[in-house]
Amino acid sequence: FSPDPDLAAFIQTVTNYVGVASTDTAALRAASPAWIVDATVAPLFLVDSAGDLIPAAQIDDMADALAALRVRNYVATTVPGNGHSFENWPLIKTSAIAFLAATLK
Repeated sequence: FSPDPDLAAFIQTVTNYVGVASTDTAALRAASPAWIVDATVAPLFLVDSAGDLIPAAQIDDMADALAALRVRNYVATTVPGNGHSFENWPLIKTSAIAFLAATLK
């Protein structure tokens, strides 16, 4: 994980979710999209919010992993507020639908 002020809480949440100790690197990598993504990945519309519980560096880490693979069929965007997941739908609906229309035509 990239350094982030909220990293300790995030690691606790992730290890709780995955059901492993924070030292079980193999299990955590297997559960991480940034570690399992490859060049054949389907189009991705990545969204986080400025105040999201997930550390801001996570979207950058995923974008870096995709760029390293020369993947170009993704968009990474940060929206205002502290919503998570579909709470952000009203903010991203138009651009998400446009992205899907352009990449899945």
